Amino acid sequence: EEPRFNVRQFLWNGTVGALSLISLAVVVVFLAYFLLASGDTFRRKLVSLSGPTLSRKKITVQMLNDINVQIQRYLMVQVVTSAVVGTATWLTFLWLGLDNAAVWGVAAAVLNVVPYLGAIAITAGATLAGFIQFESLAMAFTVGGASLVINSVEGYLLSPWLTGRACRM
Repeated sequence: EEPRFNVRQFLWNGTVGALSLISLAVVVVFLAYFLLASGDTFRRKLVSLSGPTLSRKKITVQMLNDINVQIQRYLMVQVVTSAVVGTATWLTFLWLGLDNAAVWGVAAAVLNVVPYLGAIAITAGATLAGFIQFESLAMAFTVGGASLVINSVEGYLLSPWLTGRACRM
C-alpha cells in the first residue's frame, strides 16, 4: 500500500531545507565580510606559505595578480552585458508600447546578474504587465517573448563571446 501524504513530514522537510539555505547564506555573508575586511592579509599569508625562496614568492604574487585581473575582466563583462540587456529591454518595450519601459529596462539590467531567476522574473513580470495593459494574450506573449529573446541572445551569444574575448579564451 502507498503511504498517505503526510503534511507534517512535508512541512518538516521544507523547514529543514529553508533553514539550511539560510545558514549557508549567513556563512557566505560572514566569509565575504571577513575576507574583505582583512584587506591584503590573505595575500600576504599566501605569499608566506609559498616557500622560503624569493622566486616562489614572486610567482605566487604574479598568480594572485593574474587572478585579480581575470576577476576584474569577468565583472566588467557582467556590467556590460547587464547594460546591454537593460537598454535592449527598454527600447523593445518602448517600441511595443509597454508603459514604464525605462523601469523595465532598469529592472532587467539589475536582475540580469541573477542567474536563471532574473530572466524568469523579468519575463513573467513583463508578460503579466503586458496582459494587464493590453488586455490581450497575444500582446502579453509578445512582450514576454521579446524579453525571453533578449535574455536568450545575451545568455547564449553575447555573454560567452564577451567573456571569451575578455579572458582571452
